[in-house]
Amino acid sequence: MRISPQSPLLEKSTDSVVVPFQTLRSRIVSGSLTLLVGSGLVGAANLVYNIAVARLLGPVGFGHATAVYTLLMLMSAVTLSFQIVCAKLVAKHEFPAGKAAIYAALHWRAWLVGVVIGLLLILTRTAVASYLNLPDPLLIVLLALGTAFYIPLGVRRGYFQGNDGAWYRCRE
Repeated sequence: MRISPQSPLLEKSTDSVVVPFQTLRSRIVSGSLTLLVGSGLVGAANLVYNIAVARLLGPVGFGHATAVYTLLMLMSAVTLSFQIVCAKLVAKHEFPAGKAAIYAALHWRAWLVGVVIGLLLILTRTAVASYLNLPDPLLIVLLALGTAFYIPLGVRRGYFQGNDGAWYRCRE
């Protein structure tokens, strides 16, 4: 269905608020433009950062850093999964006690998953480092320790998102 500025749909509305066509169009265009400019700036900053790191570390060091960074991004997928699930469940729940219970249950599970993934990385550090041609398995150990603490942060972010960004202390 196409809505033109002369469309009768814009003038007759069952809602109490009628948004003029030009205002609606300007909101969409300004939001899209903001997103486009923001994405362009992030892309440019990422390019400058990668060039600087590559020049600083050299080709071999940059390859090592990229391999570890890729593993970190895989761990971020787990964190994001917890964040999305927590935000959805907390937002659907009506009462603060229920929201806190959801948070507590997911937070405990996130710690469990984080520790298990961290231990798996520590146990397989030599194999992973060898497969990725890393100079030292210590890089995998550091990633494992960070992962154990990083994954539960997704639950906290999801809790804040589900509470409409309320930045008060939740019960743990």
